[in-house]
Amino acid sequence: MIKEHQGKMPDTYSELSRLPGIGEYTAGAIASIAFDEKVPAVDGNVMRVISRILESREDILNPKTKKEITQMLRSILPKEAGDFNQGIMELGEVICLPNGEPFCEECPLKDLCLAKEKGLTKEIPVRIVKVKRKKVDVTVFLFINQDEFAIQKRPAKGLLSNLYELPNEEKDLTEEQILDWMKQYQLQAVSIKKGKKRKHIFSHVEWNMQAYEIEVKEKNQFFTWIKPEMLQKEYAIPTAFLPFIKEYQEEKEKWKKPRK
Repeated sequence: MIKEHQGKMPDTYSELSRLPGIGEYTAGAIASIAFDEKVPAVDGNVMRVISRILESREDILNPKTKKEITQMLRSILPKEAGDFNQGIMELGEVICLPNGEPFCEECPLKDLCLAKEKGLTKEIPVRIVKVKRKKVDVTVFLFINQDEFAIQKRPAKGLLSNLYELPNEEKDLTEEQILDWMKQYQLQAVSIKKGKKRKHIFSHVEWNMQAYEIEVKEKNQFFTWIKPEMLQKEYAIPTAFLPFIKEYQEEKEKWKKPRK
């Protein structure tokens, strides 16, 4: 880098932003303040000030929002861009504070600020922190006896509360473990067929679902046993389980058709 720039600090935003360790904000601040280039310098302070002035509900943690604010500021920058950038940054540092009450009455832009006018300075700016989605392995059981299959009701609280579902276990079980699991529910397998693996995504959790189609010798008293046509009439089944039921029904219909 020293050789490329002959030992001198680059004096344009474009060149500065290519230097290691210098991002868009730092490049904009140096170019506008030190070299009078008409470019914005947008950091968290600037994002907060502009969001409050405009009463913007856009998430300031979203890169798209920063890009939009940067483009907007670029279109209104005065010739003295460095002074403008420093002024907005300082407002965010000493007056338009992120925590607690901002000093709105001391702000030179108070008459332009929509968040102050509407009492929204505690709500704006908006920050949406993304929660890392938990991944869970789920073994799903399609227990079948004659023309009926087993469902069970979920707990009254929590995910998919009070809905009916296919019996399942939040583990990736082997066939041997499945047979042991069935004993506690007084079920005896006649046959076990491994189905397709599917994924279902909720807002905070991702289910990696492996289904097993299991024909059982007799029905038990732990589950509710229904015919497929009863689903829409009497029982609400979460979308996560419907593909497994549909796959079973399609397979069943295929074998009913006469072969040529």
